[in-house]
Amino acid sequence: MTIGRCIALSVHGVIGDIGVPLGRLITKIIPNTAGNSNTEFQVPAGKRWLFQYGIIHYNADSTSVTRNVTIKITDKDDNLLAYVSKSQNIAADENLNHCILQNIEGKGDLQPTYTSVTGIGKIILNQTDKFKIIISNGQAGDQYSGYIRFLEIDI
Repeated sequence: MTIGRCIALSVHGVIGDIGVPLGRLITKIIPNTAGNSNTEFQVPAGKRWLFQYGIIHYNADSTSVTRNVTIKITDKDDNLLAYVSKSQNIAADENLNHCILQNIEGKGDLQPTYTSVTGIGKIILNQTDKFKIIISNGQAGDQYSGYIRFLEIDI
């Protein structure tokens, strides 16, 4: 009988003895970006990302259109793999704080400053997959920013 530290392999990569994936917590920053531009982050070769949580702050200008923020995952060739989240509609002159968290259900107010909350399951992005933030009907005068956290694992 061998006694020692228990480390197991799973679909997520190496799991430590306390059940937490071994890796580095990384933060992807979405700088102030015009609403008519999309944002994407690509997983480097030899890595996997496990989505943790994120928030997107959206400020709409006075243009009278309905916008929303959609998050999706594609492969390196932009083939759709999954839709992750879609915010509530954003009207002219409105602000939205769209929070994406694991393991909660539905949409609603997490606290007064978050006007849209989406709960998702575990999301794993393989090497060269893309995490995309798509703005539907975004205007040049709109602006968004935010942060997305991943656990990065070597494969």
